[in-house]
Amino acid sequence: MSIVFWIPLLIGCATLPSPAPVAGGEVATVRASDAGPPPVSFVPLEERVSVLIAEAQETDRRDRLIAARDLMQTMRNKDPIAQRKVFEYLDAVLKIEERNSAAPIGMEPIGTPIEEEPLGAPTAPLPPVTTPAPPVPPPSIGAADPTATVTGARVALADARYLDAVALLDTVTTPDAVALRKEAVDAWARTERERAGHLFLEARQLPPGGERVASLRAARTALAAINERFPQNAYAAQVADNLVKVDADLASAGAGP
Repeated sequence: MSIVFWIPLLIGCATLPSPAPVAGGEVATVRASDAGPPPVSFVPLEERVSVLIAEAQETDRRDRLIAARDLMQTMRNKDPIAQRKVFEYLDAVLKIEERNSAAPIGMEPIGTPIEEEPLGAPTAPLPPVTTPAPPVPPPSIGAADPTATVTGARVALADARYLDAVALLDTVTTPDAVALRKEAVDAWARTERERAGHLFLEARQLPPGGERVASLRAARTALAAINERFPQNAYAAQVADNLVKVDADLASAGAGP
């Protein structure tokens, strides 16, 4: 028999599926499609979430990221279909968190760092300047009743009256009051930094001249007040960097701080 005659037979034999034994001694054909989807690797997401956790300054945000990392670890040996769904969900969550990790000169969940800010108009209205007078605690609130003082401070904090909350908590030294005071200080610093960021953006869209210089100086005044009033605020380093940037723009405009 010629070799040419055997070639089709050999090719046909090579493509036949491999038999596999099953219960009862029968033989079944195992196809590659029956194996199901491959497992999903969460390593890329774990690397991204580790970076975000290291950068997180707010307790709630850090807790959210840690919970996401724990979910990744839990899903390592789960069904690949479920893994894919969780992977897609966590990827979307991390994209939001990554977008929120940098802000203009102000609140961290908004915009880009000041070094990368566009020259367009601000996307949100300028927050008003607030200089509330220190509150006068009721007779039942004070050093004699720290629980009531902390409760009142929490109400002020929820209403975004951050300096009111700080003034109340200055009279109490319990651990929860100290922690709450820091939260209020950081929230005020963040808000003022955001306000300065809007002023900076407005200045950049103005033509060279006195109005632009005045807006830059207003931004600088707002920034400088943050670290002067509360040197230990969570944004002190970013505020210092922002001051350098604003001073550079003032110098370019031919004006000092």
